[in-house]
Amino acid sequence: MKKNIMFALLANIVNAGIAWLMLLFLIRFGNNEDIGVYSLAQALALPIHLFFTLKLRTVQLSDVDQVHSNSDYFNSRVILALISLLATIIFAVIMYKGEHDYIISVSVLGIGYSAMLVREYFISVYQIKEKNEYFFYSNIILGLTTFLSFVVTYLSSKEIVLAIAAFSITRVFCLLVDLVLLKKFFLDNVISYFKIFDKKQIFSLFKIGLPLGITAALSSLFTTIPRIKLEDISGLVILGVFTTLMSLIAFFNLFMGSFSQALIPRLSYLYRYSRNNLIKEIFIWLAILILGLMLCIVITYYNSALILTLVFGKKYAQYTNEFFLAIVSGCFLCLFYYSNMMLNIQRSFKSQVYIYTICAVVCFVVSALLIPSMQLKGAIYVSIICSLVGILISMCVFLANLRRL
Repeated sequence: MKKNIMFALLANIVNAGIAWLMLLFLIRFGNNEDIGVYSLAQALALPIHLFFTLKLRTVQLSDVDQVHSNSDYFNSRVILALISLLATIIFAVIMYKGEHDYIISVSVLGIGYSAMLVREYFISVYQIKEKNEYFFYSNIILGLTTFLSFVVTYLSSKEIVLAIAAFSITRVFCLLVDLVLLKKFFLDNVISYFKIFDKKQIFSLFKIGLPLGITAALSSLFTTIPRIKLEDISGLVILGVFTTLMSLIAFFNLFMGSFSQALIPRLSYLYRYSRNNLIKEIFIWLAILILGLMLCIVITYYNSALILTLVFGKKYAQYTNEFFLAIVSGCFLCLFYYSNMMLNIQRSFKSQVYIYTICAVVCFVVSALLIPSMQLKGAIYVSIICSLVGILISMCVFLANLRRL
């Protein structure tokens, strides 16, 4: 179990680290306008991608009784990837009619996201088999190739659109790595799944995953809404600063991703067969998580200026208060994800739609109230408030579900 969690964490650290290094590269060698364009493209493409994932990885990991086959999960993802790409292109054309750079940026980013959607199947197999070392090896290859393609393209062209296109296309080719790993080490030939196309089962998966897809898309609005509002109020430069300060939260997100993905199969089993042990484990892992987050907050409080200077450069040292708040928002986001994981092990998927809808509404209202007056700080406070609301509601729903049993 510990080895599995360690490799899942390392895999996600590699993923988060590469994404962060790409942003750091832009900070060092680009400008805030390019960072703003990159941030806006992500803000617009990400909600569509997250919706069409339908969070099938969560569904597959918690499918203890194997109601759906591997072919059902794989074919579903292929269909969703194609629809996701088409929806992203249509959305970009409608949203940015006449602004070709934005349309191309969002569209090519959609290609990369679609490839990652298919890759979710491979990651699920690694985690179900408790072989996260293959997840780790795959992420190293993906991370290094996408980073190099992005850096080389940007340095040679100084065009952010071309750099985004380069790393998105590289993501597509990296699917071949996972195809080889699965066939060689897991005897899982996914190409043969195209011959096993069960429409009824695939539709069933869509139906199960739809609430989770809506939830995932709504969760992305917690960053999308403040970014769009901040760009409208303060411009691309301040949006670039906001993106820079909040960039380290990617590590919080992916830490919780690996943490929860490693725990969900075990906790789902305990929820089904040993609820007393379930409660015990939930509180043990929660205590460990809180201690780690508190340590993170203390270190940041006393070293904000040093961290900003070392990581982003001296020009960002003036944003120590905003950076500390950004780290605090990341800690609350981790607790929100943990409380959300507790609902996943109950397979309480539909309730999450209502929770995230409430949080998205809160995000919209608070953004309208705080960002015009507080600008950069206001955008960070929006994230903190949304996470707090989500934690409180999720915990209440989890306890209510337990009492019904």
